[in-house]
Amino acid sequence: MKHIFIINPNSGIGEYKEVQQWIEKHQHDTGFDYEVFETQYVGHATEIASTFDDPNVVLYSCGGDGTLHEVLNGIGLNSQLGVIPVGTSNDFWRMLNFSGNIDEILTELVFNGHETKVDIGVSNGERYLNCANFGLDACINRDVNLSTNTVVPRRMLYLYYAVKNIFKMKPVKYELEMNGKTRHVDAILTSIMNGRYYGNGFKSTPDARIDDGLFDVCVVDPISILEAFNLLPKYMKGTHVSHKKVHVEQTQALTIRSMAPILYGLDGEIFEATQLEFSIEKHALRLRVPRGYSS
Repeated sequence: MKHIFIINPNSGIGEYKEVQQWIEKHQHDTGFDYEVFETQYVGHATEIASTFDDPNVVLYSCGGDGTLHEVLNGIGLNSQLGVIPVGTSNDFWRMLNFSGNIDEILTELVFNGHETKVDIGVSNGERYLNCANFGLDACINRDVNLSTNTVVPRRMLYLYYAVKNIFKMKPVKYELEMNGKTRHVDAILTSIMNGRYYGNGFKSTPDARIDDGLFDVCVVDPISILEAFNLLPKYMKGTHVSHKKVHVEQTQALTIRSMAPILYGLDGEIFEATQLEFSIEKHALRLRVPRGYSS
């Protein structure tokens, strides 16, 4: 296997340097065939990944969920994808159930990792691996991405902007076509999940799996500011699903239509559209995972 490291030096709080140090330490190890690329601009990871479609290659996304999103949208699906979580949130990595530092993660994936097949979500032709959301969450994502705040720690930015946006939240009206039914929806928050987590650990869909060929869709009805603050800690823990204004349903595909453009996020990257088509590609991705991984 050849190991390709795509490193985003602007991710997280500088942990990418630990990846560089690990590579330097192991560069002469027997059988360790590798190449390193550093991204230089938005979209560069996609460009780099698009040059690889080889079953004997593993591409490692060394950054956060945004870097992973770029790599996913470039990688040829004959290659394996590995995740080195050196971003701010690293929410997809939480699905892999491996606790260790960056050195331990690299050693495990490079020398002991194995392949499993997982699903890919697709929205209007754009792949995503973890989450799609709009409404309150998309506004939070936008603010986090644009933030120049140097007072709040980066890992706390999502919670910080969640609190700020609750005070000005507005429901999104749209038509939802799903599981053979069409209905009009008025929601403060909607997430179409392949994984379980986003926003640095918010557990939107606690029963979601990345290999079952299904989206878990979470819709939250309009609620008051007080209700939102009461629901927030439950949403973080994944215990919100029993709330009377929270609805979770599984589906293989769905369509969303709106008169006005909807701001939405895919793995934290922000887009806008009046119609969204979602489909899932079951077991389309060769994901490199640690020993003992179970979905």
